[in-house]
Amino acid sequence: MRVLASLALAALTAALTTACANEPVPAADGVSLPPPGPPADGPTVRHPGARPDPGREAACAPGDVSGFAAPGWEAPRPATNACSAAQIDGYFSDCLDPATALPVRCAQHVANHAACAACLSPEPSAAGPGPLLEHPGGVRVNVAGCIALAQDDLRPEGCGAREATAAACAATACADCDEGEGEACERDARQGACASWQMRTCSELSVAAGCVAGADAADRFRRVARVFCGS
Repeated sequence: MRVLASLALAALTAALTTACANEPVPAADGVSLPPPGPPADGPTVRHPGARPDPGREAACAPGDVSGFAAPGWEAPRPATNACSAAQIDGYFSDCLDPATALPVRCAQHVANHAACAACLSPEPSAAGPGPLLEHPGGVRVNVAGCIALAQDDLRPEGCGAREATAAACAATACADCDEGEGEACERDARQGACASWQMRTCSELSVAAGCVAGADAADRFRRVARVFCGS
């Protein structure tokens, strides 16, 4: 098992990336995800050395997504009971929290809780993606996978897959934004350039909403991680 190299190289400093719309968008099938304040795909944590381009403008608008095509759905890996609540909290504190994460602390946490760390790892797995996804400059929580597992629906037409497509469209539209700009840009993209995909997401489903809601980055990570790895 490989240690979480991308998370253990340096203290992770990042901002949150929001991919949810501010207002609910009714779905074609009568259900859609309620738009909470926290990001649908956050937190995003930037890797060491990633810095905003000082030449960029302060605001970043969604780009052209006319050529966007829905990516293939990667169903999440099966849920396990590998982590206790304390281990999930410790992983966030030692490996993800910009205020407390340190390479040595993350490496020690992974060594002490190998099974849990393997479940939480963003590294590719033949079993499918886990609670953390590699993202340009860092990682973000796998809300789409959380929804699919929570609803026990891994189908390509399921609510998790629909959320993954809307998130991918928003990320494509805002690919040139830096971390500070991405939150607002992706929110705008879901309302504008990616509205046709956003309308297909599922909302007003309490189980799905549990994967999205959260008071802060730690709470959002905790919710998703417990669905994937909690005991």
